[in-house]
Amino acid sequence: MSGLLIIFRGLWLLTVFVASPVFAMDDNGKPITIAVSSNFLPTMKQIVQLYEKTQHGQVALSAGSTGKHFAQISRGAPYDLFFAADKARPLALEQNGIAVAGSRFSYAIGSLVLWGEGLPSELLEKTGTGDTQALSISLATLTPKVLALPNAAIAPYGFAAQEVLDQIFSWGHWRDVKVVRGENVSQTLQFVRSGSADLGFVALSQIKHLLQTSTEERVGGYIVLPKKLYSPIVQQAVVIRASDKVSRFLDFFNSAKVQQMITHSGYEVPTHD
Repeated sequence: MSGLLIIFRGLWLLTVFVASPVFAMDDNGKPITIAVSSNFLPTMKQIVQLYEKTQHGQVALSAGSTGKHFAQISRGAPYDLFFAADKARPLALEQNGIAVAGSRFSYAIGSLVLWGEGLPSELLEKTGTGDTQALSISLATLTPKVLALPNAAIAPYGFAAQEVLDQIFSWGHWRDVKVVRGENVSQTLQFVRSGSADLGFVALSQIKHLLQTSTEERVGGYIVLPKKLYSPIVQQAVVIRASDKVSRFLDFFNSAKVQQMITHSGYEVPTHD
C-alpha cells in the first residue's frame, strides 16, 4: 500500500478504550488474560471473536500503551499473555525472569501514517514509495497548528513518530506547530477525530479499521510514511503464565487464518524473529 488516500464513507467510528475486559467463552470458566497494545486491539478483538466461535475459549483483553502494561506486569499484574508494540519490553520481561523463557515471538510489523481531514486529495501520490524528497515538498504545503503523536516514552508508535517529526523539523517544516501527545495511539486518534489536533501520527491498522467500520461521510486522508524515516515497529508477544489453554490460544493465533486477518488489518506478518 502506498501514497495518499482520501476516503469518503458514511460512518463515525468510536475508538475503543478498554476499561474493563472483553470476554469470550471458555471451557473451564476462567479466562486467558491478555494485555494488548492499543494499536492491535481492533485486530485482537476480531481474533478473539473467531476463537470464541470455533474454539469455545474465554479471553479477557486489557488494552493500553506498551509502556504501561510493561510496568504493570513488572509489578505482578496477573496477565497470561502480553502482546506488545515493540520488542524491547517483552525481551526485558524474559530477561528479568518475569516472562516464560523462550516464549517470545514477533507477531506483526506495524506501519506509521500521518492522518487528518486537512490532507488534500491532490497531495503527492509517491509518499509511500520511499521518496522522501517528494514527501518533504508535500509536507511544506501543509500548515498544521496542532500535531498529535503518541508519547514516545511509553508508546512504540510514538517513538517512531518522534523520529519522523525530527526529520520533518530538519527539513525546515512545521517548527512552530504545537505538539500534543497521547498516552497511546488510540488517544492520539481521538485527538484528531475530536478536532483537538489537525494531523496525527497513528498506526495504519487503526485507519484501515476506521475505513472498514465507518459511516462518517468523510474520515480524512492519510499518508503512509516511508519506513526509512523510522525504526522498524516489530511487535512481539510473550507468555507470562504458561498453561494448556494459553498454548491452545497461541496455536490458534499462529494459524494461517489468523495470520491472514493480521495482514488484512494493515500489518506485515514476520516470517521469522
